[in-house]
Amino acid sequence: ARRLMAAHASSRRVLEIQFEGESGFGTGVTQNFYSCVANELQRAAADTTAVGADGAKRPPVWLGAAGGDGGATALAGAGATGGLFPRPVRDAGAPEALRDDFFALGQLMAKACLDRFCVPLPLSAAFLALVRGDPVGTWGLPPPGATGGVVSAYAALCRDAAGGPRATMAAQDALAAPAPGTEFAARYLHLSYEMSVADFLDALGEPTFVCPVTGVALCAGGDKRPLTVAELPEFVRLVMQFWFRDGVSAQLHAF
Repeated sequence: ARRLMAAHASSRRVLEIQFEGESGFGTGVTQNFYSCVANELQRAAADTTAVGADGAKRPPVWLGAAGGDGGATALAGAGATGGLFPRPVRDAGAPEALRDDFFALGQLMAKACLDRFCVPLPLSAAFLALVRGDPVGTWGLPPPGATGGVVSAYAALCRDAAGGPRATMAAQDALAAPAPGTEFAARYLHLSYEMSVADFLDALGEPTFVCPVTGVALCAGGDKRPLTVAELPEFVRLVMQFWFRDGVSAQLHAF
């Protein structure tokens, strides 16, 4: 599929697919090609054993696609509507293979759109918003229970503390530090027991300013900076900056 798109990406002519060993052709067969590619991309997203050409294990492409980050069942990605969202990486450390993946995906979807076909790949609303250049607020965070969903719970808690709405499409939501005794576990994480936000952070051990998905420090010295109740708003802002800007800029540019 990559070689085919690379060869035809600049062509304005409609691409028509015929599978080797089969006599059928036409729009139905071509649409089946795009559907098969989308299925393979989703299968690859859940594959935690993929290796690159050099034999080294390849990092997952999508948020929640690795067992250590929440398992393939967490492919809800970012946003309440679910869908696939790029796994954030530091731009300087984005491997060339990752850029190539998103460049090829962009070519595939552009050619399909140009020829009026559909690539049934469930990309998240947050990713598509970023592709359009639209800002993404806390609405784009994964829900509680999904990979990194604790951040959306922190954000809802901080929005309530600021007196803002629980659900908003604003690019910059008002966030404020909550009272340490505010109940958090049942109300915001939807767990079966109650626990204050202060006790929840204590139960994590010694949480710091690192990405809850990748473990990357969110700021200089972030892996040494304690995460306290008072600093939850800043933590949410830094996570969003990493997930929706710095950590996906390479993928978006390639796409």
